[in-house]
Amino acid sequence: MANKTILVLGGGIGGTVVARRLRKLTDPAERIVVVDKESSFCFPPSLLWIMAGTRKPHRVTRDMANFRRLGIEFLQEPVVEIDTKEQKVTTKTQVIGYDRMVVSLGTRLAPEKLEGFEKAAHNIYSVKGALDARDQLMSFRQKSGGKVVILVSSLPYKCPAAPYEAALLSKWVLDRHGITDVAVELYTPEPFPMPVAGKEVGAQVSTLLEENGIKAYFAHQVDSIDPDNRQLTFFPSGGETDTGGTRLVPYDILLGIPPHTPPHGLKGSGLSPDDGFIPVDPETLQTSADNVFAIGDATKLPIADGKMLPKAGVFAEAEGKVVAAEIAAGLKGKPFNARFDGNGQCFLETGKGMAGFASGNFTDSSGPKVSLKQPSTRWHLLKVAFERWWLWRWAP
Repeated sequence: MANKTILVLGGGIGGTVVARRLRKLTDPAERIVVVDKESSFCFPPSLLWIMAGTRKPHRVTRDMANFRRLGIEFLQEPVVEIDTKEQKVTTKTQVIGYDRMVVSLGTRLAPEKLEGFEKAAHNIYSVKGALDARDQLMSFRQKSGGKVVILVSSLPYKCPAAPYEAALLSKWVLDRHGITDVAVELYTPEPFPMPVAGKEVGAQVSTLLEENGIKAYFAHQVDSIDPDNRQLTFFPSGGETDTGGTRLVPYDILLGIPPHTPPHGLKGSGLSPDDGFIPVDPETLQTSADNVFAIGDATKLPIADGKMLPKAGVFAEAEGKVVAAEIAAGLKGKPFNARFDGNGQCFLETGKGMAGFASGNFTDSSGPKVSLKQPSTRWHLLKVAFERWWLWRWAP
C-alpha cells in the first residue's frame, strides 16, 4: 500500500499539535506536510506580556523551519485554493495532493475592514503591535493626563479574555511607572465580559475592572476611527450620544483587536456553505468533505443558547489531539474512541504578578459550566510554567 500524505494547513497552535502528534502516532514513512504563509510561530498567550514589557519576542517565537528536524515537511506559502473533490491544495507555487487533510488556518486579522484602524490602532494580536503598544504606554512619562482605549472592533474574535487582560495590564504598566493620571477605558460590542463563559464570570471580570479604576462600555459597536483627531465613532447603543445620534470617544493611545474574517483559501472549497468559518462535527471535528478535518479558530462549533465555541488556543490544542488520534487510527484500520469534550481553561492576567484562572465545560447542553478563580500569585506562576512547558513540548 502506498504511503499516505497528510496535509496540515496552518502552523499555529492547533496545526503544530496535530502535526507533532501525527508524527508520533503514524508510521515514519507516512508524509506529513505543514503549510503556512508565515515563517515563524509565536505563542499567542504571551503577546500581552510583550505589550507589558515582561517578555522579549525571541523568548516566545520559534522558526517553523524546525518542523523539518522533526520529520515533518514545512512549506512557507499561502493557501490559494482547496479542492476537496480532487483532494488537492493549490499554494502560490505548487499543487499538493492529500489522503487526509486538517484545516487549521485560524482566522484572518482584517484591520482594513474598519475605517482608520490601520493608521490609528496598535494591533495587540501581533508582535509588532504589542511592541508598539508597549512603547506608546511608556510615552505618557513625558506628559500629563490622557486616555488609553482598548477597542474590540467586532465579533467574533479569538481569545475571549484578551481585551480584559489588555486593559488590566495597561493600567498596571502605567501605575508601576508612576503614571496615575491616565484613564484606561474599554469598548466592546459584547453585552458583558466574556459572555460565552456566563454571567457569573462576566460579573467577576467587571468587578476586577472596577477595582482597578477601568471603565468598560458594553454594547458599543464601533463605526469608524478618525486617526487625525484621535476619535472613535460608535453606533447608537442606548447610552449617551453626541451629535447625529452616535457616540464620539476621544483617545490618546488606541490598543485594538481588529476585525476577524475567515482565512483566505476557503472560498469555493465547499467546506462552508457561506464560505465562512467551517462547520464541523462537535466530537470528531470532521467536515462535510471526505477525509477532511478542521480545528481551531477556522471552525464554527455551536454550543448552547445559539452561541459558538470560543476561538481559543486551548480548544485548538484539544481538537488537534483528537484529530491526530482519529487519523492515525484510520490509517491503521483501528477503531477510534477519543472525542472532543468541550473542556477548556485560560488564565486572566491582572498585573502585579497575579492572574485569575477560568475553567469548565463549554459544550454542556444546558450552557457553559465555567468558574473563575480569583487572581493570585499562584495562577500567574502557573501561567509562566505553562508557557515554558508548552513551548518545550509543542513548539517546532
